[in-house]
Amino acid sequence: MLQYLTHIGILLLIRIVIASGMNLYFGYAGVIGLSQVAFFGIGVYVGANVLLSDGGLWIALLLGGLASFVFSFLIGLTSIRLRHDYLGIATFGFFQIMLTVAYTWTDFTNGALGLNGVSRPAVFGLDTSNTITYFFLVLTVSAILMFFLYRLIKAPFGRVLEAIRDDEDAAKSIGIKTTYYKLAAFCIGATMAGLIGVLYGPYLNFIGPNEFIVDALSIQLVVIMVGGIGTFRGPIIGAIFITLLLESVRYLNVDPVHLGSIQMMV
Repeated sequence: MLQYLTHIGILLLIRIVIASGMNLYFGYAGVIGLSQVAFFGIGVYVGANVLLSDGGLWIALLLGGLASFVFSFLIGLTSIRLRHDYLGIATFGFFQIMLTVAYTWTDFTNGALGLNGVSRPAVFGLDTSNTITYFFLVLTVSAILMFFLYRLIKAPFGRVLEAIRDDEDAAKSIGIKTTYYKLAAFCIGATMAGLIGVLYGPYLNFIGPNEFIVDALSIQLVVIMVGGIGTFRGPIIGAIFITLLLESVRYLNVDPVHLGSIQMMV
């Protein structure tokens, strides 16, 4: 039972960080970005390849976060001036491109077969192969990222994002560089997803493209909507609710073949 609860705790922490990063630009800045799972996937694959090459956790975090930042900066730089549905379409297009790359770039992702044997790295000489130990690693990284996000939201930066969300034209009229702030929020949120993604591959010991399909994006949207979009606690509440809801379906007397479909329907 302890191992199972620890497993749920790790998935919950990862989901909270991804959703909180998405909430920064989606909820606070009003940027309808639908590519958060793509940035998460970039972090996962970059981190997994670094660890498979014996690069170590810190290099994996550095390169995974950097890759997510670079891609988010490039996609944001070319599309952040779009508004509403048009921005959503552009970012969703990027998400679909990255999913296609995950299936076809076999040298990096091994295609549909995925990457096997992504072992859990040692941290300061501490073995993290035990699930409970790995939970505390994920908890530490998640706490650092969430603390950074909380301080950012409570700073003037967060209030500027809210002003842009409420009325971008009014924000421009008082001299706020709205494009700069929206791009910054988009990149920060994406980088958070990439960083926590580095820890996802070693936990599962396997990474495949099916982890980053539209269903995963749908869950993140539901998490921030249910919990309360544009609030710090919203993604936390939403992630807890959705995680418990999805897990509760496992205890229903249903065919395991249809379990995933029933979870998504619920």
